Amino acid sequence: MNTTAQNPSDAERSARAAHPAGTGRRRPRRLLPALALGALLPLALSACGSLGLTDGYDDAASKSAPTSEEGKVDGLLASWVPDGGTDVEVEQRSTGHERLMTMEYDGALPDSCAAIATVGAPTDAELEAAYSSDDRTEGLDPAEIDTEPTLTADWWPQGREDETTHLCGRWWVSQQDGTLYAFAPDTLQISDKVRAEQSEGE
Repeated sequence: MNTTAQNPSDAERSARAAHPAGTGRRRPRRLLPALALGALLPLALSACGSLGLTDGYDDAASKSAPTSEEGKVDGLLASWVPDGGTDVEVEQRSTGHERLMTMEYDGALPDSCAAIATVGAPTDAELEAAYSSDDRTEGLDPAEIDTEPTLTADWWPQGREDETTHLCGRWWVSQQDGTLYAFAPDTLQISDKVRAEQSEGE
């Protein structure tokens, strides 16, 4: 009669003692999915931030470019922005289309920019004509679009939109002392929510 099965060797007894029933070596494998999820979670949260997925509307980003040519190539600036500008600064709403922009530039504006009759106070007709030429505002009633920024920046003088002399598509544009200033407003649907959040944070 074969006694090997009934009388396990010393090595087998040692192995069983080290790993008793129900405590086998597979347990660490069950931790792998949880460990993998823990490693991926920060990456997922980071991706949400980079895509602009936020809990609120008052979110913005600051960007810059050495020249206006480079800014247009990178998609930072609108096509109407003239070549020859330097030290470009942009503040942009991550949850909408509002923008503030300045650059050093003392040349003329392109023909696509329309002069307004009264500085800082474009009429509904002037706004409608300008907005209809911009893909982001085409078809919108000027009454649906804000006339004041919710964004701020150290380089943007408060109330600068009141010095507007031209409309370049949806952009309110002015120039002073070799600097070009441009403001692109958001819809009131977005800017009203931004202001509500800003008031809650005060």
